[in-house]
Amino acid sequence: MFTPSSYVLDSPRGSLIPLIQLLHEHEFVFVMYYAPWCYKSQAARAEFLKAANFFKGEVHFAAVNCWWPEGECKKRYKFLMFPVFLAYHTRLDGYRFFGHARAEHMIKFIENLIRPLQIMHSTTGIIELISQHENIILGYFNLSLPNSTDAYNQFYYASMRILERDPFQPIKFAVVTQPEVAKEYFLSNYEDIIMVRLTNSSLFYPYGKNITSSNLLTWAIQNKGKEIVKRLSPEGLKSQTLEFEMDKGPAFILFHLENPLFNIEHGLRVLKDVVLTYRQCMLETPFHGIRSVWTKIIARDIKRYHSLTYMCDQLKHVHRPNERSCCISAVIKHLDVNGKVFNICYHSLGTSNCNLLLKHFPVALKHVGSFSSSCRHILLSYIFAAQLSICCQQEEESLSASANWVKPPSNEKWVLNISNDDHTVYFVKENVSADSEMRHSNDRFVRDHLEHLPRRLCDRLLLEKQQGVKSSSHDVDLEFSDSISLEDRTKQLTQVGCTSNKTLNFYTMDSKNRWMFSDALGIEPSAAINGPTAVLFDKENEEHYIMKENFTYSNTMSFIIDFEHGRLKRHLQSHSFRQNDYAAPGHVNVKELDSQTFLDVVKPYNKDIVVLIYAHWCGFCQTLSHTFLSLAQYFSTSPHIVFSRINGATNDLPWEYTFDSYPTVIFFPARQKSDSILFPKEKEKSLTNLVRFVLHHATHDTKLHLAADVCSTSCIKSNIQRCTSLLQELRLRQARLQRRLSAAISSNRGDNYFNKLGSDYIVSQLQSVRTQVLTVEKLRAFLEQQGESINKQELFELFSVAKNSFV
Repeated sequence: MFTPSSYVLDSPRGSLIPLIQLLHEHEFVFVMYYAPWCYKSQAARAEFLKAANFFKGEVHFAAVNCWWPEGECKKRYKFLMFPVFLAYHTRLDGYRFFGHARAEHMIKFIENLIRPLQIMHSTTGIIELISQHENIILGYFNLSLPNSTDAYNQFYYASMRILERDPFQPIKFAVVTQPEVAKEYFLSNYEDIIMVRLTNSSLFYPYGKNITSSNLLTWAIQNKGKEIVKRLSPEGLKSQTLEFEMDKGPAFILFHLENPLFNIEHGLRVLKDVVLTYRQCMLETPFHGIRSVWTKIIARDIKRYHSLTYMCDQLKHVHRPNERSCCISAVIKHLDVNGKVFNICYHSLGTSNCNLLLKHFPVALKHVGSFSSSCRHILLSYIFAAQLSICCQQEEESLSASANWVKPPSNEKWVLNISNDDHTVYFVKENVSADSEMRHSNDRFVRDHLEHLPRRLCDRLLLEKQQGVKSSSHDVDLEFSDSISLEDRTKQLTQVGCTSNKTLNFYTMDSKNRWMFSDALGIEPSAAINGPTAVLFDKENEEHYIMKENFTYSNTMSFIIDFEHGRLKRHLQSHSFRQNDYAAPGHVNVKELDSQTFLDVVKPYNKDIVVLIYAHWCGFCQTLSHTFLSLAQYFSTSPHIVFSRINGATNDLPWEYTFDSYPTVIFFPARQKSDSILFPKEKEKSLTNLVRFVLHHATHDTKLHLAADVCSTSCIKSNIQRCTSLLQELRLRQARLQRRLSAAISSNRGDNYFNKLGSDYIVSQLQSVRTQVLTVEKLRAFLEQQGESINKQELFELFSVAKNSFV
């Protein structure tokens, strides 16, 4: 999986001996247990290498093939999936990494594990920490006292272990050493511990002086306050994480690019600013003004980011090497260097003849034995214009813009300064003497310090660009959120949040690693990656709304207010494709619908509509599709009926047309669209049953067309006999009604209202029967005149008037 020249110590046969040696020699080791055939392991390989290259020996990386059947790793560990990442710190039990298998997330995890604590020197710093993490644990310690390190060590271990137990939004641990700061949070005695929560009251550690990392960890997780904006990261497995959160109520979900390298994510900072306004009433009293603190932190971080970008741009120009160099690669077999390939380069301003490198080769060999992961710089003489370097591997092309060498002395000197006020980093150019410049350039420790400090920051910028997590909205300022024009809208949002009966919860998801969730909600992939996109999901009402406007403070406030007032229009997800409406002779065309065309197709007043609702993942739907085509072919000669279908899994329909099972056949009768009928679920969806279902509910026009097409000579004779029989029944009924009418008239001597009403009813019934008799007589005469087939035009003319009264 990993080459010998990489920064990763690989054990391809599953041996744990190299890893154990590495753990004994170094304080921090990050290990990847993999299976070479596993796709996820193969995909994680490049990201693991990027993280290893970023730390360049400061943190040691190892990889073990834990699938090799005879390997010690497979015999000792029983992993259920691959890859598995574990960080080993100071010979403690491993800390498992559960985040995204991407370099930026690995780097953030390792940095948090190396520095899990923060020291607080003021209450202002504590307030800023709360605004960033929402839940913090403060410990009051005095390490100068005897026996005080035991409690502090347990506190330290808990701060590391919580990164494993709560990987996405861990509680931040901090240490207070100053009594005046501790008193502000009621920490009166050493080893007192308190949890400060943004949306709930503070809690003191309940176990007194019995401070253990396990007790601290359990207490912290059980009492963690609710996050105002919660990060979701469903693994794509059969987990109920998303369902559990959606059951709590309407959910506002922000899809944005997570950037662990810099804390300036545009979408998150805007959303958190809005939520702090919306949930003003939920915050504890001491934190009602924390929104202004959050805004100042973001403005400061943006300023630092711009300063860093400017610094790295200047660094490229200041340290861009002008010297010529030539390099060769050599494998030193007789030394214990793990068979690594070394690049030995000769740098000189005076010549480009690579033959000169050979005479310096013995000098390089003397330094190989004590070689470390960083480059060795060897001054060949007191003349600084020529020097030798030995590197463990070739430098990446993407880093070629950064320099490994200080520019040869000149009359200009660039000094790296860090501001004491806002900690911004910048360069200042000043004139110095040639002697001091020479001494400064030839001091290896000074040179390495000046180069590695800014380069580490610039490597962070470079990795951000390589990983594609740099937001296009870094330059957006938050000052617009405090503009006077939005003051009324801000007050309205706070009022809505304090008085609303709806529990609106706020979440974020990484649009790069969890794109499948935004895609399922109907968000275009390009929109989710290029900028923050918001969705408001209401599971109870089975609706969701997509924010079409740019994700800004003003638009987000309006979106939430409109939802609370019921003014948002539901988003109907629609997937369509181009299709040909032309049907060849002898073939039938079933129109494919989507969310946008569904209602337009089923609305025509004078036509019957039959719709098949299916799902692309439904196996039985594919079988029924052939039967449905045969059904459409059976009625293809009738212009009064239309057959169509729609993919219900990829097209959202109005709630009255939403079904919980597929396939479903629904019939929309002409002139009565509101009286749609579903094909009975208990009946078999065979062609015969479907034909009967359509004929039973079809209009008279559809039935006539079908009768004219399918009626043969025997059919005509059968219908003539049926007409004769029907005429006899109608004439008998007509005679009975005539006798009843005569009896009613003869008995109606007085002017009785009820007798008159009965006579009128008999007259209407008698008139209806007479009309039917005339219709049947016309039909029998028409059928007697036909030959082997029925003249369709004459049939329609015959019933153009009488069809509405024919039963």
